[in-house]
Formats: sequence, structure tokens, C-alpha cells
Amino acid sequence: MNTFWWEGPRPETKFAPNFRVPVYAAKDGSQQFVKSLTNYILDLEKNIIEKEELVSPVPKSGVDPYRHTQQWKQHNLLDDVAGEKGEHLTRFPKDPIIEDLFNLVRINYLTHLANLRYPRRKVFIHGWANVLRNDEWISKHSHMTHEEAYLSSTYYLTTNETSLFLENPLNPGHMDTADIISIKTEARKIVFFPSWIPHWSDKISGDSIRISVAFDIVTENTMKGNPWRPHRLLDDPAAMPGLEG
Repeated sequence: MNTFWWEGPRPETKFAPNFRVPVYAAKDGSQQFVKSLTNYILDLEKNIIEKEELVSPVPKSGVDPYRHTQQWKQHNLLDDVAGEKGEHLTRFPKDPIIEDLFNLVRINYLTHLANLRYPRRKVFIHGWANVLRNDEWISKHSHMTHEEAYLSSTYYLTTNETSLFLENPLNPGHMDTADIISIKTEARKIVFFPSWIPHWSDKISGDSIRISVAFDIVTENTMKGNPWRPHRLLDDPAAMPGLEG
């Protein structure tokens, strides 16, 4: 599928709202890669995330049923350096699988830009995991809606009977129209969408487990405005090669 344009209902007048945004979806990574990353994430959840205090200034959501999202977010799965007030936390152990994940995300990000013919720019990335079990889901939310909003992404490690839903914020609440698209949860699938788009998952049920890795790709100003969230440089056209090199 790769890059495609998601368009809302065609406006009937020149003054009516027009909704058209790019979305990217592709499969990448081997089964062994997914297995190794899954084991790494479940070990982190058990040994670190479930035991530590919350140091983020952002309060836990009263709606989301998954208890550990904020604990994950005060780390960076891709490069776990200490953020503000998190210097005393147990940092994630280094694992070669993380460099493979970083490279997978970066290549697909650069491919998305190339498909759109958008220019590269200096951007940073923050990554965390979501591990959902029976009767858990991800509530509707968006990540950034300011003038420097950039990209969000999800990489799935499991295949489940659930979907990622994206909603046109100009016309919310219309599940049976072009204002909603759904993307099935499938292992090895990576998705990119603008970070201001409202999105959520439906509820998982039964004995299966739904594991995804979420990313925010942000500008330098956004990165500096979130000092408690550790970031890693994802791309810098002045110092890092593109797809061609």
C-alpha cells in the first residue's frame, strides 16, 4: 500500500472545508525480528515498567484502561537516555534489536517522504510500547495539534481482530462515511499519519495480546518543549544519508 491520500467528502462549495492528508502503510521486518522485539518489550514491561513511579508532569488518563502508557513514555524505546526528572529511573538494557527497529522506522519514514516528494528536515523520534490485553483498548486522542505538528507512527508486533481508526477532525463521529478509515492490526505492519489526526483502537478480547510500538516524529522545537520525554535524532539531511546512500 505504502503512501496514499486519504480524502474526506468532496466540498460542494469553494468555502467548504477540504480534508486531504497522506497516510503510509507497509509491511516490513522478519518473523524472527518481531519475535525478538516482542520478547524484549514484554521483559521491559515485567521488570521495569510495572515497578516504577511516574515522573511525567502529564497526568494519567482516566479513560485509557492500559495502566502503563505513561511509564513507557518517560523512556524512549529507541534510545533510553534520561529525560528531565527521570535520571534515577532504571534505563532500558541495550539490545541490538533496537538498532534494527530504528533503521526499519527510518527507512520507511524516508520512503514516505520520497513518495510525497517532501523535503527532508532535521527531526527527532520518541518511541514507546502499548501492550493490550483482554478488555483493553486505546481511547481516541491526537498527539500534537500546533503549528509544528509532524508525524506519528505505529508498528505492530501481533495480528489481532482489532483495527487502528483514523478520524477526519472536520467531521467527527461519522463511522460509516469517508471521514473514518480503519487499518487492521497485523504483525510487521508500519503506519505513518499526521500527528494531529484523532485516532484510537477498538477493544481486544479473549486470551490474545496486542503489542504495538508507537512513535512521535517531531521538529527540534517540539523536542525541546518536551524535556521529560527522551528523544533521538531520526534524520538530519546535513549529516545523515538518505535512501540513496
